[in-house]
Amino acid sequence: MDRPPPCLYCGERYGPDDVARHTEPVHCERCITCAGKPACYDCRLMYCVCDVHRYRG
Repeated sequence: MDRPPPCLYCGERYGPDDVARHTEPVHCERCITCAGKPACYDCRLMYCVCDVHRYRG
């Protein structure tokens, strides 16, 4: 089975069981930088308050 190309947001290759995490937007509406991005996205905005996208690196 063909795997999709690497994710545009995180660079990971993903299989059919993880498509939603990389393609479906999360409507956090708390940060203008990461609003509407998928769950795999790490927001690098210093003041991001979104629990899903906050950069933890």
